[in-house]
Parts: sequence; structure tokens; C-alpha cells
Amino acid sequence: MSIFNNQRTSQDIMIPTNVAAYVTGLNQPLEIKPSLYPSPSDNEILICNHAVAINWLIEVRSSVARSNPGDRLYTVVRGSNASLVPDSLSYEQAAVVPLGIVTTASGMFQKDFLALDLPEPERRKSNGQTSLIWGGSTSLGCNAIQMAMAAGYEVVTRASEKKFELVRSLGATTVLHNHSTGIVAELIDALKEKKSVGALAITFASAEPCVEVISMADEGKFVAAALPLPELKDTEAEAKMIWG
Repeated sequence: MSIFNNQRTSQDIMIPTNVAAYVTGLNQPLEIKPSLYPSPSDNEILICNHAVAINWLIEVRSSVARSNPGDRLYTVVRGSNASLVPDSLSYEQAAVVPLGIVTTASGMFQKDFLALDLPEPERRKSNGQTSLIWGGSTSLGCNAIQMAMAAGYEVVTRASEKKFELVRSLGATTVLHNHSTGIVAELIDALKEKKSVGALAITFASAEPCVEVISMADEGKFVAAALPLPELKDTEAEAKMIWG
């Protein structure tokens, strides 16, 4: 994670010195040390990190047409993929948007993944269909629950007991205990007699149990995974990594 240590205004963009947060060992605190200044190549932009994942633009190559120094952007390398931060959001508030919303929305709504109906600003009436979201209290999971509910889907998820009220407040209809030894069987039971539209596997090593659960559903036997998938054998369900 790079951190540029200059101050900026929209009228005065300075070329910064670059430092980075280094992981020096297991369970050790991050150490801030000098790092190389990464100049952008053609079609790339360089963004100064202000809050992790949400940052402002400091240098643009001539081939990048739609960005300007001083813009508040999500850190990416391709200029065409940068996202402006609305003035109504702080850097910290906007930090959830790129990873939390874009990754989740891709897995839920793109036609080569779950291909769900799109959400509406005013929550759609329930369509009687159910999505399994494995990891409901994570950043991606919190976004997924809200988008699924806004699109008219019921949500079955799992979370630690201390996060039950959080995921319920976001709209989850069924919440099961994260640390239950029989979680797969419990989720299979929770989806019985429901019209499944598939699952979103968010947390580490969640794709395989998600596939096990979804393979027992009558329909919607597809898992969109946020992390790399293991080799899956002897299953009726299909699984695919988002952008994988």
C-alpha cells in the first residue's frame, strides 16, 4: 500500500515523494518506509492515496482523456476504469464503493454470473426468489444483502452471533450462525422449498461449501466466487470466480 505524503489543493497539485506500508513479518505492525515513485505509462493514471482504495489524481498521460489532476478517484492503473468520488462523500465513506459494490454487483448481476434482476432505488417487491450469500457481514456481503433486497430477492446468509443484528438490519431474511459445525446441512435445510437463484461466495474457502449447498437446491445451481476456486468434482452446481 503506497502513501504519498504531500498536501494538495485543486489549484496546487505537487509531485509527491512516495512511501509505502511494508509487512515485515508475521503478526508485526506495518512499517512506513520510502518507496519508489511509480510513474504512469500510456493509458495509465497515478493516484495519491488519501484513504485506502479512495484517492485523488496527481498525474495524467496525454492519452487519458476523461481524468484531470485533482480528481478524487478510486486507485486503478487504467484511466478508463477510474471512478470519481461525489462531493457528498468523504474519502472514508467512499472507500467501500469500488471493491464492495463493483465486485459484488458483477457477481450478482452480470449475465455470465448470477444474472439477477437489477436493483431499484426504491426496493422492489419480493419476487419469491432467494439468494445465498456466504459472508454476509463482510464488506462485500453487506453490499450484496442490500443490493439483493433492493432487487426483490430474499437473502439467506451466515454471520457470527455479534453480527446477527447488522445483517438483519440490512435486510437478510435468514441468518445462521457462522461457527455452527453443521452449517452446510443447516443452509441446505434453509433453502428447502425456496426458489434458489444461486449463491455468492465471499469469504476464504467458502466456494466449496457453497457449491455443496447449492447443488442440493432444485434450481439456481450457480456460485459466483469472490476468491479463487478449488477444483470441484462430482457436483451438479457450476461455480465461477468473479473476473477469474
